[in-house]
Amino acid sequence: MADDKLALLAKAIPLSERFHEGFDAVMEWIEAIEEDLVQIDSADLDTQVQLVFSMEEGVNRWRPEIDDLVAVSSQLQRLCSPDQAEELFQSTVEMSRRVNHIADGVARRAERIDIADKQSRVMFDELTYLVEWLTDARDRIISASPPSIDPDFACSQLRSQLVMNDDVTSNKNRLRELSVEVRKFCRGLIGETSDSASFLAEQCDHAKNLVDEVCALCRDRTEILERALALSQHLTVEFDRLANWLDQIEDKYKSAPDFTDASLSYQIQEQRTNNLELSSAISTYLPVVEQFRSDVEDLKKICVYEDGLKLGELADEIITRYDEIRNAVEVRGQVLDSIVDASSGLGERIDNFMHILKELYDRVHQDITFSSDISMLKNQIANINELKQGLRRKNDTYTSLLESASEVLSSIPEDDPSHKSINENLQKLSKLWCSLEHEIENRKDMLDSALIKADRFWNEIDESQREIDDLRVRLESIELAAGQHELLQQQQLEVESIACDMSTIENKLAALREAGTALSDIIQSEEQIVINDQVDTIHEGWESVKKLMGSKKRDLIMAIDDATALHIDVSNLLDWLKKAEARLATFSDPESLKEQVLYAATHITNGAPFHQLAAIHHPISELNLRWAQLYAALCDRENKV
Repeated sequence: MADDKLALLAKAIPLSERFHEGFDAVMEWIEAIEEDLVQIDSADLDTQVQLVFSMEEGVNRWRPEIDDLVAVSSQLQRLCSPDQAEELFQSTVEMSRRVNHIADGVARRAERIDIADKQSRVMFDELTYLVEWLTDARDRIISASPPSIDPDFACSQLRSQLVMNDDVTSNKNRLRELSVEVRKFCRGLIGETSDSASFLAEQCDHAKNLVDEVCALCRDRTEILERALALSQHLTVEFDRLANWLDQIEDKYKSAPDFTDASLSYQIQEQRTNNLELSSAISTYLPVVEQFRSDVEDLKKICVYEDGLKLGELADEIITRYDEIRNAVEVRGQVLDSIVDASSGLGERIDNFMHILKELYDRVHQDITFSSDISMLKNQIANINELKQGLRRKNDTYTSLLESASEVLSSIPEDDPSHKSINENLQKLSKLWCSLEHEIENRKDMLDSALIKADRFWNEIDESQREIDDLRVRLESIELAAGQHELLQQQQLEVESIACDMSTIENKLAALREAGTALSDIIQSEEQIVINDQVDTIHEGWESVKKLMGSKKRDLIMAIDDATALHIDVSNLLDWLKKAEARLATFSDPESLKEQVLYAATHITNGAPFHQLAAIHHPISELNLRWAQLYAALCDRENKV
């Protein structure tokens, strides 16, 4: 019997020492790993990857030791009493449970890290692609050649730019979607404070700034190309039109018969009538030529420099031909007038001059309407200025005629019927001259006033549209920072700033409506409809901005309320944690006390007989079991918190 006990003790003692030493080492590793799992969320993605890799290696390294401890525990259970065997079984089960729990947690964490890493790389690669594409697009736009004066090539340039605009819009939409995905990714997986999240957020901000810059460049270049195409197409037509018209006028001028002082009176009159028709036709084309000159200058400012020089040379040729034929016809008219004056009597001279003035009067009243189109108004002003200059050039003839009439009247008795006839004709002439001067000045003043009203209206339209678009862009660019109280407060200040700017728009819209009314009072009903439509479009845009502002305010208030509630809950929880930490700080160090107990138990068992070991190991095993259970419960509680 004694031999059996000795044999049993000889077998049990090494197993017991092996189990307890291994169990303590495993439990120490378990506690360290559980603590790492609790704190791993506070690390950035790269650190998490390293920690999880280290944990996986630890699980694989400790798994054989744990399996061996389970086998040793099974052997000891067969050698111990039922109570001791049950206690040993529970300790082993708890150890295995915690190890399996750690293994599952590490595996899940590794899977999440792998998914996060893949998502991070995909997002980073896509952001990198978008940034590179947008950078290349920006460089291509900046280095693109100016518009061509050739309509076909300018059309090709515009088509290419429109294709790029579509690509930019598509990538802008993709960037917007990707930014949302990045924010969700940063909040849900790795935390916005990690290095990876910060880097992705910085890349998103850089891409947003870049796409805004590229969109602005595309918009500006598209406007320039559209303007250049319209001008090049218009000037191509106008150049042919003016060239053909000048050919016809020059042919008419050259085909007119020659005349001298000895030519018959009716021939002189025919030549004079023909020359007046040419002069009237040339004056009618003056606004067309001035508009042609203006369009050429506008196109030269935006086209290729070398093309601008060629365009200027062609335009100068047309304008020079116009000036030369106008001067030639004017000189010819002066010669014809002098011949008529020299060969005609006073009455005939007065009738001829009145006929010329009546033609000018008819031209002044030929078009008395006003347009809302600024270019048309400028053409009308140029035409009335030409008529004014024409009347001024006839002032010498008018003065000379009055002097001749005065001389004739001084030589004729007052009771002579011709005296009365000449006086009546002079009065008619003077009245027509004064009326014509007044009509021209009045028409010029009205056209100048109409131009001012049109300028004011279209400037108000452009400014209002620009400010409304700017307000809309500013509002749409505010993406509510969910749960971030400080950022939400900054966004609230930005919304208040926009609301302050919006308060000034009301006055500008009132001024726009007033400018539209003032312009509508002087233009035709067809154009009034266009003006009213323009004003209504601005007001509709304004109403949409006000609705957007209301929606943004409501969403911001809800976001601030939610963030405030979250902040209060977090603050309350932090207060509770502070109190719990303060209570924990007052406790004595259980770990040192545990080590002291284990050291004392080991010291006692070194020289104790086998039958006394159970009395020492039993409370120590129960202590280890309850210690492990308590730590596991705390870890589960901490994970839930």
